[in-house]
Amino acid sequence: MIFDETANLEKYYPVCESLRNLSSVLSSPAEDMEIFDVNRKYCTLFVSEEDGSQAAVSWRENSISKDVLAAVSLTKGTFALFLPGERFIFRGSARVRKYVLE
Repeated sequence: MIFDETANLEKYYPVCESLRNLSSVLSSPAEDMEIFDVNRKYCTLFVSEEDGSQAAVSWRENSISKDVLAAVSLTKGTFALFLPGERFIFRGSARVRKYVLE
């Protein structure tokens, strides 16, 4: 998981090339998740438009673990980027956009 301010997104282009074309990628409102999810092929990006949400990551190696290894509070102007294979969960009531980056 990478957590930073949206003003710094360009620093992460080498990590996930699709960030370069973020304006042309479809997004959806992020919804509360009950269990950890994983996208084995693509990066998943959560961009916060207001305060009040959290994102967390769990063990990559253990698909049944419910352990939280790291958690961040998403505030306005921040993002959480999950790389392919990382298990993540999102919770919150704030406006957050979710992108799946090919």
